[in-house]
Amino acid sequence: MDSNKGKIEKGFLNKMEQIIKYCLPVIAGTMIWVQHFIINKMEDFPQIVNVKDKNYLLIQKIILIAISVFLLFRYDPYDMFAEWKIICILGLLLIIAYIDHKIQIIPNEFILAGLILRGVILLPELFVGFSDAIRNVLFELIACLVMLFFCLLLRFVSKKGVGMGDIKLLALLPLFLGIVGCFEATLY
Repeated sequence: MDSNKGKIEKGFLNKMEQIIKYCLPVIAGTMIWVQHFIINKMEDFPQIVNVKDKNYLLIQKIILIAISVFLLFRYDPYDMFAEWKIICILGLLLIIAYIDHKIQIIPNEFILAGLILRGVILLPELFVGFSDAIRNVLFELIACLVMLFFCLLLRFVSKKGVGMGDIKLLALLPLFLGIVGCFEATLY
């Protein structure tokens, strides 16, 4: 009886891994939808007036889908949700880079969307491995606090070198990249 239960659980986990693996392009498409949704709700979104801007917005969507397909074939079952997090943060960062370049503001809507997306990813993480998910989230929250402290310190030491939008964005990164990945991304 126990061997049948073990086979059923293993089969269920294999199905879950397949679902998680093949969700990457769907998540990329969802991130494109999230971008459009927030852009349509923003009142101060920069006007797209030239071909260069239109091309950037098109190319960033193609890049996001291409990276999701690449990650699909490079899938690692031990980092099941890391790929989801990478696609989500890239989807946010690509559009934030455009807005920040145009109007030098990082809208709070995208920071809030990042928090919501991380919460959504946490739900299946809790289902697959509750104790691991709790441990990871605690480390990520500690990393957020460390990054927030570090960035606020930089803001007060430098003369307006780091804006509050940048600080909020950098404090959000550990939720998706972890502490090491966040500091690596910040240094790059």
